[in-house]
Amino acid sequence: MAIALIDLGKSIIARPKPAKSQPSRTIHWTKFDKPLEQMTQAERVAAAERLADEMLGVIKDKEK
Repeated sequence: MAIALIDLGKSIIARPKPAKSQPSRTIHWTKFDKPLEQMTQAERVAAAERLADEMLGVIKDKEK
């Protein structure tokens, strides 16, 4: 009887915990017109600004 109670206690302790819900991990893609190596300095600045604006927009949408 004591062995059965010990085994029951071990099974309760060893029971796996339920998984926590994971936040959705989606990737936001930004496509540029051409590779960075082929862009002029002004085009690279504009592309970086567009990328930053889109990333901030995604972050703001997730906060809502």
